Amino acid sequence: MSTGREGARRLTNLTTGGPVHVDVEDGRIRRILPLQLDDSDGPSWTIEARGRSYTPPRKTTLSPWSVAHRSTIYSSKRILTPLKRVDFGVRGHRNTRKRGESGCTTIPFAQARARRRARGRPRRPGGSGAG
Repeated sequence: MSTGREGARRLTNLTTGGPVHVDVEDGRIRRILPLQLDDSDGPSWTIEARGRSYTPPRKTTLSPWSVAHRSTIYSSKRILTPLKRVDFGVRGHRNTRKRGESGCTTIPFAQARARRRARGRPRRPGGSGAG
């Protein structure tokens, strides 16, 4: 962890869209930037053709999802609790005709975990995606 601007902390995160630097100030994300490579990192490739040398920039590339991640985190439309379709039965009648039409209700996380286990999916042994 290093500091970027005055009062801001620069954190590094390896996202699925590419490695990024995240500037955090007062507990909020201020900017997300591609990871900048320096001399301590491995050398870049160089192609020499027709008397010229071509080398890529010393930064990583990002997917559009990673660049827009800040706006999704602070979106007012972000779902913060598990939802359950009103007319959906875990083991019984799933009422697929009404999918997208029927409403949803919020449920506690413990109930959401129980409903997931009731579907019969195997539990993963560990890791960040375990659940």
